[in-house]
Amino acid sequence: MRVVCCRSTLIVMNIMWRLGTKSKKIASTRYRCLIPSENLKPLGYSSQLYSGSQWPQTVKNSDIMVVVKYFYQSDKQNFEHFKNAGGKIIFDVCDLLTFWNRTEIKTHKISNINQKIEQSNLFESLLPLADTLVVPSPYLAKQFQRLTKAPIKVIPDPISPTDSDWLSFLYPVTTVPDQLNLLWFGNSGEPLVSGLFDLLTIKNELEHFAQNHPCTLTVISDDRVLFQELESHFHFMKLRFYKWSPNRVINAIRSLDALILPISKNDFALSKSANRSLLALYNGMPVIATETEALQDLSEWISFDFKKGLQQVSSQKENQLKNKLATDQHLLMQNHGPQSMAKHWDQVFKTLNKDSILAKTSVNVSLSGKNVTLK
Repeated sequence: MRVVCCRSTLIVMNIMWRLGTKSKKIASTRYRCLIPSENLKPLGYSSQLYSGSQWPQTVKNSDIMVVVKYFYQSDKQNFEHFKNAGGKIIFDVCDLLTFWNRTEIKTHKISNINQKIEQSNLFESLLPLADTLVVPSPYLAKQFQRLTKAPIKVIPDPISPTDSDWLSFLYPVTTVPDQLNLLWFGNSGEPLVSGLFDLLTIKNELEHFAQNHPCTLTVISDDRVLFQELESHFHFMKLRFYKWSPNRVINAIRSLDALILPISKNDFALSKSANRSLLALYNGMPVIATETEALQDLSEWISFDFKKGLQQVSSQKENQLKNKLATDQHLLMQNHGPQSMAKHWDQVFKTLNKDSILAKTSVNVSLSGKNVTLK
């Protein structure tokens, strides 16, 4: 029984979130589950989380299951059983999983390519069981439209809470004095597809700028060997590497000058969400990025011209950019914050559950002069 002290009746839905891992270090876990589920609580949702392929007994109490990014061979039977019992299933997919099956990709040297292809094939075989697809970017939605007749809803990644924990002092990021301190952070990814080697797409702009302006590019990622390979391509721009951690990223954003986010022009990279740009902008860091559909709503605060953007952040205009971000912080949170994205999830859930929601009745009673709802 759930008691809700309020004047209006609050309908409760039970949501089961299925993850690849519960680790907060994984972006899809944070952005696509932990943050939404926490901010759905005030809207009357009860959430349960589980990871891996093992099917929990408590799933029978759920109205809707959200499958976040990862899929397993045992899913088909389990999903069919859940749907036969009246449940609805959402596939929340933040990457273009089917990208690895493309003929042109098979000519590249891709790590774990057989595993990626297997996951791609599995995803496509399970697609008919999805009642709705949720994706973080408009471009990714277009990529999936050719594969399914199910409704596709775009719910961007929310601004992530940025409070460092008490261990943040263990992850310092120092500035280089008397230089422009640029930042890139993210997964090392796959060379020629997406990730660290995206920086090579603006190598000429960076090298030309570095010849006339002292600057250092700080890279926060997960693969030092790939970084060293990247570094070998640069001759005028100074690069340095830090091992990735959430605390280190926040410390870097709060201490360095500007974030650069070039993107390779392929469907996988162009499908990415805006979460890195949002994290930087909300914390007052100017962003220079390749223009994508996911970033168009942020065009007021982002420079999509690397040559011009670098000149701006190296001049007095940097202070103007930071002042504008400080002034507009409330707008970013209003339009892209966790509560705003929770409302999008709320609409998806209500649309899916509209039939069974009518069967859920509320009993209003008076308790100590207050209206309460018993369920």
